[in-house]
Amino acid sequence: MVNNLFNGTATQKALAQKTIKNAHGVLHKALKQALLLGYIKSNPADVCKLPRITKGEVETIDDTKVGAFLAGISGHRYEILYKLTLFSGLRQSEVIGLKWSYIDIQEGM
Repeated sequence: MVNNLFNGTATQKALAQKTIKNAHGVLHKALKQALLLGYIKSNPADVCKLPRITKGEVETIDDTKVGAFLAGISGHRYEILYKLTLFSGLRQSEVIGLKWSYIDIQEGM
């Protein structure tokens, strides 16, 4: 199963290592429960070797691309949101979850 998830099949593309690890975790827990209930004698997921999780390189944008991005979003209805995301270092989910009541302009927080 893990090999098929990692390499893909004729009908399904390969999955990311993290996704494979999550799927293995669910299966492992289900088989552990089957072991505890006496349905199986051992958990075959215990001996499964998972692919090593590798982190991809992060591509940053240079000053030229920042300028082009700012010019491209000028006048867009979400311009402030894009600028906040670009310059604050907040994650996408953190920016999306913000409310104006969380911002104190007087204190700069």
